[in-house]
Amino acid sequence: MTTVLYIIGYFILLLYLPKVADNPIVKALPLMYFLVYYIYLTLSTRKLPALPIKRNYTAIHVASIILIIGLARTNKPDTILMGSVVKVLSFLAFLMCTIAYSEWYVRKRNKDFILFFFLVNLVPYLLYCFVNIFLWASGISVGKYEETTIGEALLLSQLGINIERVKFPLVTGFNSFATLLGGLFSVTLMGLVSSFRYKSLLWLSLAIIFVMLLMIDSRTALIYPVLCCLLVLFLKKREKIGILRTFPITQIFGPILLVLFLQLVSNIPFFASLSRSSEDLQTGNSRTMVWTMALTEFIEFKFDHIAGYGEYGHYESGASALWAPFFSSYENSEMMHPHNTILMILFDYGIIGLIAYFFLLYRSINMVISTWKFNKDFNSLIVTYLAYFLIIGITESFFGFYYLNSYYLLFSVLIVQAAVTPYIQMEYIRNHESAMLKKQGRNQKFELHHAH
Repeated sequence: MTTVLYIIGYFILLLYLPKVADNPIVKALPLMYFLVYYIYLTLSTRKLPALPIKRNYTAIHVASIILIIGLARTNKPDTILMGSVVKVLSFLAFLMCTIAYSEWYVRKRNKDFILFFFLVNLVPYLLYCFVNIFLWASGISVGKYEETTIGEALLLSQLGINIERVKFPLVTGFNSFATLLGGLFSVTLMGLVSSFRYKSLLWLSLAIIFVMLLMIDSRTALIYPVLCCLLVLFLKKREKIGILRTFPITQIFGPILLVLFLQLVSNIPFFASLSRSSEDLQTGNSRTMVWTMALTEFIEFKFDHIAGYGEYGHYESGASALWAPFFSSYENSEMMHPHNTILMILFDYGIIGLIAYFFLLYRSINMVISTWKFNKDFNSLIVTYLAYFLIIGITESFFGFYYLNSYYLLFSVLIVQAAVTPYIQMEYIRNHESAMLKKQGRNQKFELHHAH
């Protein structure tokens, strides 16, 4: 029951009710639900499941504080104070309950960490996808999209199905939803190729996510997960897990490599057929020009660069006015972020935020490396998601509150890892000691036998 109630709460949070509802009670429903859930968890365990101040959670706490401070300093013109308060409190309640539930699960339940990972990081999103499909099929429209131009679903057109990109009701934009589905696609695909159990759940999830990605016409969210899974399988086979420490650096040099790669493939017919225009392919859908304009902000050091401008810092600094013409298909083009995680962090959270971001990444990577040989299957899921997160972060602002629900997935993945890691270590030590005791017992019997 505890698990079911948590999944329901996570699912309600994903509906993003503040965006689709006007009633203040409905907007605050996720917050109220998680508070009631926390009380339930307290009563059922007969003790207060306080937030664990453990080393494994330190980076998560630091990153959360940075995000909340940035949100409190938002520069979005139409921001309502009560809306920001509800958003912050809902995020805190989510973190509090996810950590409390994770600690409860690893202490009280069986040590099936793979199942635990998918219960937290897949099942709520699968329910969210089901509701979106149902509402779309019923012709119900709820939310408002960022994009004003829809366009054709190019991938489906290659299969002879000519339709416009599908606007799912509980989604705010094609891009934001695609990046979320890509992360789910990555871990689901990894679960299948690694021959985990729960095949029915994984195949169902893979099919739904794949079809939805085709319907919203996202190519990178289909290609990147495959590349990430191949990379992780290579690391597992070659035991080159130490190379993970270089992963975060890819977000610094990734834009340069991407520009070079796009120039090479822009004249190849196959890649050209998957692009909306040859110019879009050469410029990464104008991203290279946006990055160049964004970098002009940091040529000369300013005091604001230390802690950033706050959420929508690119707007406050005036930089986004330079690239607004490239996003004419969006309703509020001047509000568009720089489509790069590193640049976005520098605008919103500054150098301090960038340090916290890399601290978060390296803490997760160090936990993987320290427990890799103890439980490769669980760690493979973590590495697959981190690889996707880092790659997609080259062309998207994938840290913070810009992309609907993506930040919840990031934090739930990292919280599950932080909760499970000590138990993986303890389980290995316990099994190792048990094996040593059995070996000593056999040696003693052998010595007694020969003594007689």
